Amino acid sequence: MFLTSKKFEDQQLPMMEKWYSIRYNSNKYSHGLMDHLCLPSLKKNGKTLDLPLPNTLLPKNFDLLPEVVKEIELIQKWDDCEVWHKQDSQFKRPKGIVKLNLYTNDCEYARTTQGRLFEEVWLKCLKEFLREFTYMAKCAQLNFEAILGSRSITLTWTGYSDSL
Repeated sequence: MFLTSKKFEDQQLPMMEKWYSIRYNSNKYSHGLMDHLCLPSLKKNGKTLDLPLPNTLLPKNFDLLPEVVKEIELIQKWDDCEVWHKQDSQFKRPKGIVKLNLYTNDCEYARTTQGRLFEEVWLKCLKEFLREFTYMAKCAQLNFEAILGSRSITLTWTGYSDSL
């Protein structure tokens, strides 16, 4: 037990720490405390300690990607959406980035104080809902980010393309 407070300076403590001159006392634990530490009693609450579920987000394929001549290509185009592809030709790493911009005018998005408050509450609820999933994703080096912009909500996923 370390005692560094001023109120203990007047007491005669038998030991002093060598380098920092901190006074302390050393006592043996009582038999009752030792028995409690060696044989702890737990109340039954129906919960058990167990290993976590297996992380299914861990990538399984780390192969280098074959060389592709095309730099960037449009894969699909709709009236309000486009899907593009660009392969990493410099480092040839099997990583991907997915970005989604959601444009909305629901709940007066970005126009009123109530709309802005709704955005903030929605973002907090989303992050809380995804908290456990986000932990498993971070362990697998997958990242998710949600950003509230002035005209849209931007959702971004990055990580290994095998598990993205």
